[in-house]
Amino acid sequence: MSPEQCARLSQQVVSRFLLGCGLGAESWKAKRVGLYSAMPGELCLLPLAEKLETWGALLAYPRVNNPQAAFDGVMEFAECSTDPSYLDWEKGPWGILQPGKEARSLLPEELDFVFVPGMAFGPAGERVGRGKGFYDRWMVGAPNVRRVALVFDFQVFSKLEQAHWDQKVDEVWTESRTFRKLA
Repeated sequence: MSPEQCARLSQQVVSRFLLGCGLGAESWKAKRVGLYSAMPGELCLLPLAEKLETWGALLAYPRVNNPQAAFDGVMEFAECSTDPSYLDWEKGPWGILQPGKEARSLLPEELDFVFVPGMAFGPAGERVGRGKGFYDRWMVGAPNVRRVALVFDFQVFSKLEQAHWDQKVDEVWTESRTFRKLA
């Protein structure tokens, strides 16, 4: 899809989520929210980040340490801002912007929400990532964080095979559908 189409559909999914998630602007105040910097072709969360920050949410982004150690690399979330004057961003592995070393790390239980990227999703919250397992390993230590995937319709399949280490998300939102885990 073209960058323009990706941006337009990203905005549509973000708007659907904000209208349908059950939380108004005031509810986001002081919530700690884990986001991600989108890779080319991924749903862009910048419209969500900007809106949540104006509503008083505290934002955090993933920072990968020791990425060369295939399945031993560690991902953590660190506080940062979408404000252009925020200087503590650096290029991380794979050229993705991440919080710099000075940004404060958060323990998994300090986050209220985490928005999870992936390649493919299923209606029961199944998720296939990019194969390095960073999010799966992080989510094991964060069982009480609300896990949300904002993705495009074409990324949702009727069923996905999962390995024993794969972690599911609680909600999957697309431009036309929503899947939520039953309590």
